[in-house]
Amino acid sequence: MRISEAFRVNSVAFSPDGRYILAGGDDNRAHLWDAVTGDRIRSFEGHSGWVNSVAFSPDGRQVLTGSEDQTARLWDAGTGKQVQSFTGHTAWINSVAFSPDGRTVLTGGDDKTARLWDVSTGQQIRTFNGHTDIVCSVAFSPDGLTVLTSSKDKTARLWNSATGQQIWSIAAYVGVTNSGQGHTFVLAPAVFSPDGRSVFTADGIAHLWNVATGKLSGTFQGHARVVSSVAFSPDGRYLVIGGWSNTARLWSLATGQQVRVFARHTAPVASVAFSPDSRYVLTGSWDKTARLWDIGTGQQIRLFEGHSNVISSVAFSPDGRYVLTGSWDKTARLWDADTGKQICSYEGHTDKVTAVAFSSDGRQVITGSWDKTARLWDADSGQQIHSFEGHTAPVTSVTFGPNGNFVLTASWDGTARFWDPASGRQTRALQGYPAAETLVISPDGRFMLTGGQGSEAALWDVSTGRQIRTFTGHVGVVNSVAFSPDGRFALTGSEDTTTRLWNVGNGKQLATLLCLYYGAWAVTDPDGRFDTSELDGGTPLVWVADSEPMRAMALEIFMRDYYAPRLLSRIMNQEELPRLRSIAEIRNRVQPDVRIVSASASRTYSGDANVVVHVASHFNELGQQSGLQDLRLFRNGQMVGYREGELADGDFTFNDIQLPTSAKTVTFAAYAFNSERIKSRTALLVYKYEPGPTAKGHAYLLQIGVNHYQAKGCDLHGSVTDAEELSRVLSQNLTKRGLDVSAVLLVSDEKGNGATKERIEEALKTIAMQATPDDVFFLSFSGHGYEDENGQFYILPANIEGSCTTVDAALLKHAISADELAEWLRPIDAGEMTFVLDSCQSASSVEANHFKRGPMGSRGLGQLAYDKKMRILAASQGNQAAQETNLLSADGVSTQAGEKRIRGLLSYALTEEGLVEGNADWNPVDGKITVGEWLTYAADAVPKGLEAGGVQAPRGFLHVAKPGAVGAAQIPAVFDFSKTDTFVLRQMEAPAKP
Repeated sequence: MRISEAFRVNSVAFSPDGRYILAGGDDNRAHLWDAVTGDRIRSFEGHSGWVNSVAFSPDGRQVLTGSEDQTARLWDAGTGKQVQSFTGHTAWINSVAFSPDGRTVLTGGDDKTARLWDVSTGQQIRTFNGHTDIVCSVAFSPDGLTVLTSSKDKTARLWNSATGQQIWSIAAYVGVTNSGQGHTFVLAPAVFSPDGRSVFTADGIAHLWNVATGKLSGTFQGHARVVSSVAFSPDGRYLVIGGWSNTARLWSLATGQQVRVFARHTAPVASVAFSPDSRYVLTGSWDKTARLWDIGTGQQIRLFEGHSNVISSVAFSPDGRYVLTGSWDKTARLWDADTGKQICSYEGHTDKVTAVAFSSDGRQVITGSWDKTARLWDADSGQQIHSFEGHTAPVTSVTFGPNGNFVLTASWDGTARFWDPASGRQTRALQGYPAAETLVISPDGRFMLTGGQGSEAALWDVSTGRQIRTFTGHVGVVNSVAFSPDGRFALTGSEDTTTRLWNVGNGKQLATLLCLYYGAWAVTDPDGRFDTSELDGGTPLVWVADSEPMRAMALEIFMRDYYAPRLLSRIMNQEELPRLRSIAEIRNRVQPDVRIVSASASRTYSGDANVVVHVASHFNELGQQSGLQDLRLFRNGQMVGYREGELADGDFTFNDIQLPTSAKTVTFAAYAFNSERIKSRTALLVYKYEPGPTAKGHAYLLQIGVNHYQAKGCDLHGSVTDAEELSRVLSQNLTKRGLDVSAVLLVSDEKGNGATKERIEEALKTIAMQATPDDVFFLSFSGHGYEDENGQFYILPANIEGSCTTVDAALLKHAISADELAEWLRPIDAGEMTFVLDSCQSASSVEANHFKRGPMGSRGLGQLAYDKKMRILAASQGNQAAQETNLLSADGVSTQAGEKRIRGLLSYALTEEGLVEGNADWNPVDGKITVGEWLTYAADAVPKGLEAGGVQAPRGFLHVAKPGAVGAAQIPAVFDFSKTDTFVLRQMEAPAKP
């Protein structure tokens, strides 16, 4: 900027279009600058004290200033003339803000108050009283319905902007309490997240708070997400990422999702490794410990203690029996993996040991150190065999060649060196790469991958020593590199907090993996596709369009085009992804207006509520109209009302919304979509009420099993037993939990035909008339599933007609499509809803109609499950068959086909293994089995059951082959939209005392 005189800047703001900068300072003025040229355009003069805070109106046409002269002033941005003065504060004004509609302004000051003003008249509308010290910052929620203030009294407070009533107060700056909540002093204002659902407070430690409840959601001590180590599992099913979050994260390459967080270290994780059988993960940490984790359960099963400093590197022996650790205490140590006991110590380095590795036969160990040497040791005796000397800087990475025929070392001196393990002599060196940090040899021994302080990774030809290509994209040091087991992919982890996947053949970046706060995760690709665990907010991901560089848009807005479930898996399976249009091609990005006007007690039904929602098409500053369609209303995250299709501006009343008797408040939320299905902001309203007498909870069970079909050639053997056993086991456990159980069993076999389309529909209608938010609902179907060429999924009840040798209109006439099933489930208003689908291609039931999880307003079972917070467990992926297995009888002799011992693999894992035997108490092992834990256990157990053999027959016909197989005959899919997992299915009995 070019300025003619110096002044201290107290506050700055960008104009909404990013073209101008507004600054307020100690010269009692505010100044407008051109953001491109740095030229000052005009000054706003009139205050008699320092200007402490400035803001632009939403349309950029007006400027607001707050001053030590106890006034706030409104100015015309184009002329610099004062338009309005807001007078009433009795001390300095510290913060100012415009409402989203620009009709009101908010001020906060040293008089311990915040005040709301009418822009057109300058009159004070209301005062927010309650703080006991200076109000430091003020802000409107994105919908304008609430006001956020923070104060030197060490609290942040949320207020109803219409009434002035305080909604909650958080002790945001009171020091660390017994619960771990709180800050120590004020350094930053409290601000809303872009979607209005969260509040951030910060003083060097950032805290995230839930707007609806005022409760702490997460604490962020800096970004603390440096990626320090990455690895692929030997079987190619997983990858693990270790970093400065004090955790290691396990990702499933079949689902493309993060599936485990290993979180017991108390300092950054420096190194990670898989066991040779891919069953365990080993981590080494700055907390001076190494830990062994079970991949299946996520539990720590071994702790290796003894080092007196950071453990910088870890490795498994080739047979998996031993663990090797290297430490900054200048030693490496060998441990028994089964007992955790130290076997041997390798001593001789004169500085930190930074890298360790086993030879392919496990008889030798190589270590690298800051003393600029690498050393070769006899694994059993701990005796040094050779010292490899020649590097001129710390040795940061070591490895053996695939056949043990050479040793390779990397150093900060910019070289990688080959050594003869027999003689200890250097055979050649690769030069020209800046400060090599890490290296790895490809599985076939032909290539070497290095990473270093140049923010790049490089691929080298081992035989010639020539660099083939670089992988460019990181903006920080590359700390760790890995090849996939088949050598097709490279993985790099960096101090820039990202892990990136590359195509080894052409060097193109394929995906970026982000390990986010409190266990959340995201995957993106260079075209803008993304997959994430936090679709409803909570990730730091936002959209920024080139045409609106200063507008950060919520992730969910463009979900329809860019959200790609299982993105990582699809990339690694080389699936051809459809072309994406750019955000610029979405011509209508204008969000409609949605506001919850009121919630009041129903006059018809005691304990119910009537909710009024106002919606309107919005015009932006260019005169573009959003359009309006598909309004949805939610109670505590569950959809309880909707209006489909195009809508006219106005109020919509949703009558007789049921309220839980177990609470005194609920949060109503509403949103709609524009003409291109761009989502509006979410409107929120907290409704307080006096509940009636606490009702005893009910459990509604509907289990469906089809062995015998009217159509020819369709019969199965284990489906009826699946339904019967699931009904029996659930009834027993839910009764023990104190619920009244209403169980309906619809089965079809040679003895009866109860599982018809008509009877299934009638049963669901009956449950819809009875279920309340205090109840639970479990639906299951065991039988045939079918996906047609258009992607529509059907479950096949007993009364389908024709023959299973072909599929025609006659056969599908009595089939139940996923869309139909969604319509039948929509009226059911239960607090917990779970659907188990044990059929072939069953994941397609959710993924039909190109469903993408999130608030997108699409049709089908997947969207309904999302809106209802329902859990769905599908027995198989959309391109797989579900299996029936012929179990063994008690004497170990296989039973005959048709007897009750034939079961679906999934249903058996749920009932006998999961609930009866209690194996579903696994994540974590805490003496209770929750619904989510139960479902994920079965999904994990089925592939293991297939590996054990005993498959009787697939539960499918006319299988539709699809590309992109995920490498197993049956992998279940869990679609869990519940957000919480607190409902306990079984409380495990405490073991008897000796």
